[in-house]
Amino acid sequence: MDCIGSRSLIETQAGSYTQQPVVMEYVTARLLKEFARELLQQSSALDFFCTYPLIKATAKDYVRESQIRLILKPIASQLDANLGSAKAIKQQLQKILQSLRSSAMPLSGYGRGNLINLAHHLQIDLTNYDFSGLRIWQAYLQGVNLQQVNFAAADFAKSVFTQTFGSILSLAFSPDGQFLATGDTKGEIYLWQVTPPRSLMTFQGHSNWILSIAWSPDGIILASGFYDQSVKLWN
Repeated sequence: MDCIGSRSLIETQAGSYTQQPVVMEYVTARLLKEFARELLQQSSALDFFCTYPLIKATAKDYVRESQIRLILKPIASQLDANLGSAKAIKQQLQKILQSLRSSAMPLSGYGRGNLINLAHHLQIDLTNYDFSGLRIWQAYLQGVNLQQVNFAAADFAKSVFTQTFGSILSLAFSPDGQFLATGDTKGEIYLWQVTPPRSLMTFQGHSNWILSIAWSPDGIILASGFYDQSVKLWN
């Protein structure tokens, strides 16, 4: 470490090592250049895009916000400057997703997570996108509208959702279609507003799997069925 330090490539801060600012700026600039080149040319390899996450969804808020400012935002700006319209950017991202899906090469999961994070930052609607069966790592999904997005059998390792819950075993829409109730493997019932989508409240009373949910005809009462054949009513 003394040898590396004497070459001024790193510095110590509070007992830990970090890059010198000039080195960090240089490396960041090179990464941004490679990311943008692959995205704009739709490189079949997409090496950088699949190997490195643009942001770390699981990092602390201040770290993730810094990554958005220094990495994600500049790449989005380059796409906007080169492609010229939201429609052209959306078409390019769809082509990249298709390339990631059809690639015969084993790819890490960062490419799809990067694509979702980039699309969200660019305010691109992901409705009807198909991510089924894919690895989706380091995707920051809090506040992202995922209506009609296909995530069947997807691997969400290292990703962050608006709310963490167990596997959904049962669900039911209210008679007027405005609300959705779901029951999970942790014994919790979640009440959701459909439009705009948001979580309203959580009911806790079961200790395990909720196998069935039903609304009363007037939409005021919920009935939930537990695996031990017990039933609870919720106002």
